[in-house]
Amino acid sequence: MFRTVFLVALFTTVLIVILLFALKNGQPVPVDLVVTRLESVPLWAVMVVSFLMGIALTSLLFMFVFLGLYWSHRGTAKDLAKARAELAALSPASAPERDGRG
Repeated sequence: MFRTVFLVALFTTVLIVILLFALKNGQPVPVDLVVTRLESVPLWAVMVVSFLMGIALTSLLFMFVFLGLYWSHRGTAKDLAKARAELAALSPASAPERDGRG
């Protein structure tokens, strides 16, 4: 309960701070892109778009990292299954015979 209230309060505070920051930074700025130039874009819009592009590029990077980890895990799981199958095949053959007297 406390954790939920804390996260809602934190999210609300961050949202208010971002909105106040956006209201203070509404002046138009020129933006130079690779192929074109935008003459008058609000500074808050440039910052929001930059933030969202950062999230997108970071997500793309981590997607490749997680895919690599998934493939590594998959290969390791196959090796483990193979080793367990070999152990199961060897285990009954090497176990001593019991004659029922315990």
